[in-house]
Amino acid sequence: MQRSEPAIAPDLSASRPGSRGAWRWLLPVILVALATHVFTYFVFRYAPSNDAREYLLLGMSLSDRGELRLPTGEYAKRMPLYPALIALVDRWQGREVLEYSALEVQAALALGCVVWIALAARRTAGPRAGVVAGLIAALYAPYRYLQSMYLCETLVIFLVTSALWLYLYWLEHRTTPGGWMALGGVSIACGLALLTRSDAAVFALPFAVDAACRAGGWAARAGRVSLVLLGVCACAVGWGARNSRVIGAFTLSTIGGLNFHLGHNPDYAAHPGMDTADYHLYERLRAEGLSEVEADRRLYEMGRRFVGERPGEVVVNALRKIRVWFGSSVTWSAPSTLLIIAWALALAWRRSDARGAADEPGGAGDAAPRGARWVVIGGVVAVTAAWAALVYVSMRPWTNPMFVVPLGFVALFLYDDCLKVRGLFVGLILAQLLVAVAFIPLERLRWTVDCVLMIAIGAAVSRLCERVSSARNSNKEPRTC
Repeated sequence: MQRSEPAIAPDLSASRPGSRGAWRWLLPVILVALATHVFTYFVFRYAPSNDAREYLLLGMSLSDRGELRLPTGEYAKRMPLYPALIALVDRWQGREVLEYSALEVQAALALGCVVWIALAARRTAGPRAGVVAGLIAALYAPYRYLQSMYLCETLVIFLVTSALWLYLYWLEHRTTPGGWMALGGVSIACGLALLTRSDAAVFALPFAVDAACRAGGWAARAGRVSLVLLGVCACAVGWGARNSRVIGAFTLSTIGGLNFHLGHNPDYAAHPGMDTADYHLYERLRAEGLSEVEADRRLYEMGRRFVGERPGEVVVNALRKIRVWFGSSVTWSAPSTLLIIAWALALAWRRSDARGAADEPGGAGDAAPRGARWVVIGGVVAVTAAWAALVYVSMRPWTNPMFVVPLGFVALFLYDDCLKVRGLFVGLILAQLLVAVAFIPLERLRWTVDCVLMIAIGAAVSRLCERVSSARNSNKEPRTC
């Protein structure tokens, strides 16, 4: 299968990096992101969960003794990169301010995620898409929550969004040395994501498939795929070999069995949201004298036994998992997504209105009836007023999955991007959905790929603005990518 390429390269002269004012569009995104991240850092503090406490303990163990080991004796329960980051912060800032310093680093990583998302959207559909996607990401409630928790997801999102931008850069410069370096960066980012969370290994597969489907000979395609998978394979082999030496088993993590069992057990149907899941079963098995490898294998065996004995219930549970995964626990906040979209369309409409008036003889014409103009302005003002009212009531001026997820999927299947990456975006989402169905549907897994939906919304809004502009003027606005 060979992916079709655009017959004519898009005109990027108006937004090409290096041209005058090329990066001006990024300034409002960065300013809003700085404001939201700083606000979150100073206002929100969440009590560490069991997972967060284990990450902190591993980081301190690495800082103090140079080994990744929990006080209970586990060596391979968690992946190493996030604890290594905590250890670095501990050595740099000191133990007395470790918890605050770690959140500072996470705030910086979350800000980097916003920038990567905005830059990726710009590459698919121009600066306007970058502004829309970047503002949505800067206000995205789940990302602000993760920023304030000692969890590895913020680092994973940073690595995935950086890999996505690097891949888009490669698509535009695939025959240049810089393009090949970018593809190598994708491989490194995916490998580091694996060392942050073991299931992140699946992120390399959509990149590899998309690279294989691009035009070129078989040797070129094989080279691309090999380069993309090299980082993940190297990190998996290296970390697995370390675990084989330390705990006697070639494995990435000894927490996989618990996650598999929690998704395949007789009680799952009654509690599909995992709120009352038996997360302490692993610790009880360890207390009975099982090693971490034995406890992990016991839990995998319990899950496989359930799958073999109740295949029909497994299928029904899979449907429940999909529903839970696409659901949202973050709903009560102001509809900032709709506000951002409304203002983007209103500004595009006003710009085309001004251009149409200037094109009239003498520049005195009116491109649209005054009534339509006031309807548009009134609609935007109404949305803004509703947003302000909800902010006042809820004190949460964020965007949330209740709007981003459905709008993102609609945008994903409607917009036409210049780089033809819709298949890649769908693949990234399906890769994480596969993990959710095979194990447990943690909503945090979907938050990792929500960046794809934000980019799709940005691209779709940009295309819609171009259509608004072209419909109101005889001279069609040039398409940007």
